Amino acid sequence: MWETEESSPLQEGNVLDIIDESSVRLYNEIVRVHCMVCGETFIGPKDQAGLFIFGHKKFHLWTIDIDDMGGV
Repeated sequence: MWETEESSPLQEGNVLDIIDESSVRLYNEIVRVHCMVCGETFIGPKDQAGLFIFGHKKFHLWTIDIDDMGGV
């Protein structure tokens, strides 16, 4: 999804202005977060990192619920 090479502006700690079709977001800090359950990592804007953590937590709770019901 994101390019994380040395020359890429998407490096942890950088602050970027992000412009897309629906908005202009100024001063977005790039952060790295990871799931302590499975180790999946996300590198991107801080607001998107929050959504990653929220959604990923819901995913793991859902898989636990499925397992408690006998699996798929």
